[in-house]
Amino acid sequence: MALAVSMIQLPPYVKAVRLVKRAEALAALRRHHDAANVLESALEIVPSSKRIRIGLAIEYFLSPDEPDRAKGLHALEGVTLDKDEWAKVRAAMPAEYLRYFTPGKD
Repeated sequence: MALAVSMIQLPPYVKAVRLVKRAEALAALRRHHDAANVLESALEIVPSSKRIRIGLAIEYFLSPDEPDRAKGLHALEGVTLDKDEWAKVRAAMPAEYLRYFTPGKD
């Protein structure tokens, strides 16, 4: 029974992985708005995905549009970042948003 349930759930996850790969390709082309749109679609499939939330935040932070950058904060809501994840996010994050984050414990 567990195998049958897993096989039923697999197709949406496969689609989400494909969307993440597509978003990464768009990001490499500096098409941050398009990458964010694709990641939003992936997040609808897997709303608990930390990887997708972090990628979405980074793409929004890299957008030249202020409303998009603000969406980056929302994407990270409730997400705990490790040091490597924080380094990636911080590199893309507008400096004025740093005040919204508190350092974690090592």
